[in-house]
Amino acid sequence: MASATFENPNSDNVDCSICTERFSNPCLLNCNHIFCETCIHTWIERLSEDDLSSLSGIECPLCRAITQPPNTQLPWRLWASSLPRASVTDLQDRTFPKMPRCDPCKRSSEVALATVSCVECNEYLCLECEKSHKKLKPTSGHKVYTINTEYDIEDCKKLHEYHKLLMCEKHDEREIEFWCEDDGEVFCATCAIVAHRSCSRVLEISNITEIETQSISVSKWRMEVLKTNLNDSVTVYRKYKKAIDKDIDTIQKQVKERKEILLKTIETEISQLLSSSSNRAAEYSGSVERNLSVLEGKIKQLERSITLTEKCSDMEQGEKRKFIVSSRLERLVKDYDRDIEEICNDTKSELSRVRLTVVNSEHDPKCFIGMLEEYTPTRHKDMLVPAFGMDGCAKKMFKVGSFFSSCDFFTDSVSIFSDKKNKRLVKYNNTSRKVVIEMKTKTEPWTVLVLKKMVVVSFPTNKKISVFNENLNLMKSISTTKCCYSFDDLNENNLLVCEETSGLFVVFVTYDLASGETKSKIDTDGDGNKLLTNSHICVENNILYRLTEQKKVIALNLNDKAEVFKYENKELDWPTGIDIDVEGNIYVCGLRSKNIHMLDNDGELIRILDLAQYGFSPTFIKFSRNNEDLILLGDETNPGPFFFKLK
Repeated sequence: MASATFENPNSDNVDCSICTERFSNPCLLNCNHIFCETCIHTWIERLSEDDLSSLSGIECPLCRAITQPPNTQLPWRLWASSLPRASVTDLQDRTFPKMPRCDPCKRSSEVALATVSCVECNEYLCLECEKSHKKLKPTSGHKVYTINTEYDIEDCKKLHEYHKLLMCEKHDEREIEFWCEDDGEVFCATCAIVAHRSCSRVLEISNITEIETQSISVSKWRMEVLKTNLNDSVTVYRKYKKAIDKDIDTIQKQVKERKEILLKTIETEISQLLSSSSNRAAEYSGSVERNLSVLEGKIKQLERSITLTEKCSDMEQGEKRKFIVSSRLERLVKDYDRDIEEICNDTKSELSRVRLTVVNSEHDPKCFIGMLEEYTPTRHKDMLVPAFGMDGCAKKMFKVGSFFSSCDFFTDSVSIFSDKKNKRLVKYNNTSRKVVIEMKTKTEPWTVLVLKKMVVVSFPTNKKISVFNENLNLMKSISTTKCCYSFDDLNENNLLVCEETSGLFVVFVTYDLASGETKSKIDTDGDGNKLLTNSHICVENNILYRLTEQKKVIALNLNDKAEVFKYENKELDWPTGIDIDVEGNIYVCGLRSKNIHMLDNDGELIRILDLAQYGFSPTFIKFSRNNEDLILLGDETNPGPFFFKLK
């Protein structure tokens, strides 16, 4: 007795192995054998007659595998009716899991296994549909390929992919016939009329006598290079994952060793620490697994494309098809190149690790447990790349011994500087390295801010804030109560100004930019403490970021005056300049420590950028609109400005 199978894949004669007749209410066992409901019920009845007390499941009549009934509380007489039903499609899928289905039959809601493939139609056909395909005049000349094995299916897939290269991207039912010399693209007649009618050089491919394009072998080589880059990235991530696992193993071992010498009163704290390390391990490993999945997916795409290029190389094809295929493959390589560059660059930077650091226990100062700390194995000294030579760009601005207190960007290539030593404003073209406008001021300018097309400048000595147009012509002035050094915009209509009161204490005043009127004041935090600040401030999403001489960065919510976070680090000495990039990361200049601390919006350290190699102490930082270019200003001994690109 044989199990239910297909001698002919598309035959409707599907018989039960017990009654040898067509299935009636077919039931599916766990072993994937299918029987009529009545037949399997009769079989269960026979089993129960032998030994009802030991009947714990349904023994398959063919393979003797045991299937547990879906509901073990049911009496055995109802077991057959509770089994899952199987359709003819299920049987086909289980008997021929990798054989494709007939596409025309799918459109008429029928199911049939394909026996041939038509490359020109890009469809799989069953026996009946193949006959109709040959009878119809439009398709009678199409070449079809027989499908018998998995290798046939793979060959057909490659032929389908090859045929797709010859068809228009936007109109997949139309062949490519034209080439645009302006855009370097190939397309169908419809695209030639609709999308390329304004182009000056649209040529019919069959009439082109000399064609220069990238060869298929070069496309294959470039794809293989991209695959190698991805494989390198996979290697980096796997090594990184191994290092993370090693870190966690070390942490777990250290925690367990310390556990033996700690008092019972700190058992809860140890348990929390182990849980935290496990969660961190899961977090890091999960991130790596996701990145690996993306990388391996890209590698599989490249492998398919490389196989396709090999198939294209072996195909006999005329000049027209060769040109079309080469153009399409070249476009494909460019797309891969763009997508993969960003992925591969991520693995070239240092990746975060985790380690155990020893701290005093809050329960007993004599006991030392530990806490998890995220770190990077090396400093990121190479994250800042000079945009061009410092001496060359600065000569015209240095010639009078300048000291710039702040700056801002008009555009990505034009910036504005406040030179307090020479009492002037300088509009500077960063690309041509030329001074565009130089305007003398009566007193020392301090903070400069570009708002729309206006330039807003603070003059602490005069206790005023002046507004200039883009040509540095004065438009209006706003009088402040106290000396106003630093300020930032709350929005397009309001400024938050930091005014000194006495000593280092300050008050933050909101001014209406249009009328100059005072709208609100903040002189204490949420706990009633007076506010301290040092140098520049920054405002983003109604959060005030201020710096203090006590090596702190404090974020204050302007709505309720609540402290969002407080950042301290022994490697941040005398914080001065501060700015925020478009992703919300915070950059703080350390004047004495000669570095920049990069924080996330929760105040957690991301990395430290070391500036010691550049020989200046940073006092101010400003990002361009594109978030790639930035300007750093130094102290009076080496004021700059210094132009950088962030990697």
